[in-house]
Amino acid sequence: MIYNYRLVPAGLLNAFALVLPWVELLAGLALILGVWKKEAAIVVGVLILVFIVAIGVNLARDHAVDCGCFDLRSAGKSRDELLTEMKWVLLRDVGLLLLAFQVLAAERVASGRRINL
Repeated sequence: MIYNYRLVPAGLLNAFALVLPWVELLAGLALILGVWKKEAAIVVGVLILVFIVAIGVNLARDHAVDCGCFDLRSAGKSRDELLTEMKWVLLRDVGLLLLAFQVLAAERVASGRRINL
């Protein structure tokens, strides 16, 4: 339900809706299967960062978004409940972003390069 975020131009909505799930699926499979780990972690990190920005922008706008991504229980929630849920999703996504960085750091260590933080 990319439309609900009101961030993507109308002409691109269908393309995003068709391509995004496949990018997510392929990047996730690559991480699970251990192929192209660095590239997959970068793609996942960028996607999560985009999700964080999208949720953050809508929170700043005070616009409650029901993405319909994971369950149908959100359908009956009030605006305040949706905004609270979005804050928790934002926090969860920050944690997932940290995990993507962990994969990248582990890849650097495995390849013998030093990590300079």
